[in-house]
Amino acid sequence: MFRFGVIADFVTGVKLDRGEKERLLADKYARKWTIPYSNSRSIGRSTIRDWISSYQNGGNRLEVLYPHERADKGKSRRIDDQTATNLICVRNQLPKATVEVLITVMIQRQLISAGTWLNPTNVCVFYISAV
Repeated sequence: MFRFGVIADFVTGVKLDRGEKERLLADKYARKWTIPYSNSRSIGRSTIRDWISSYQNGGNRLEVLYPHERADKGKSRRIDDQTATNLICVRNQLPKATVEVLITVMIQRQLISAGTWLNPTNVCVFYISAV
């Protein structure tokens, strides 16, 4: 129901011109929300557009707006599998190394896949979830 409440202005039959839609969309993604079961307070523009599209393409049924289990649950979205394997190997070789040292060693040894960027936060989150 929360998601429908966010998109209702776009899908309930009221005709809005393009400028009105854009202003309304900007207002919605600029707001601070109380999102059920979430600590987040904002909703991205693309998320709102995805909800609108899903609702319309799903036959205007509320069920299409229900949250779904993430396909990548339990996996890092920032660190690819090869970089993750390399990170675990380096961590096993240097068990007392700090996160910054691990990142430096990964860079020096060229063990980071193209397109992957390691920072202390994503390395810590990955390592905690991998243990």
